[in-house]
Amino acid sequence: MPVQAGPTGAVSEDTRQRQVVEDLTAAIKRLAMFLNAFEHTASSKLAHVDARLAKLERQAQFLEQRWNIVLADDRSALLVDDGANTHGNPSTDNLLLAVPTLSPPAPPPCAPSRLSRPLPEPPTGPP
Repeated sequence: MPVQAGPTGAVSEDTRQRQVVEDLTAAIKRLAMFLNAFEHTASSKLAHVDARLAKLERQAQFLEQRWNIVLADDRSALLVDDGANTHGNPSTDNLLLAVPTLSPPAPPPCAPSRLSRPLPEPPTGPP
């Protein structure tokens, strides 16, 4: 837009520039508000994921420790001293192979799923 000569042209140019500055200021404020909200939401979600990950890591460590204990118990149960060694010296001749009888582990209790529906009741009348 060409600048007009005279005081009215300078006033209109000044008004146009002020409007541009106001529009830019409003856009920058909206951008700052969006970035602040995004940062808050993202950090909240990351904190939630971090907490869940820490919980899963603790559960994995617990299960690994239990598994190692079970393996150690199974290995120690495989070798049994028959007591024939009377000299007090450990001897591999006196060790017998014992096969432990392990029952299968009980299935973990299942939490009801949001997707599962209860089974319909069977009809209770004559066929």
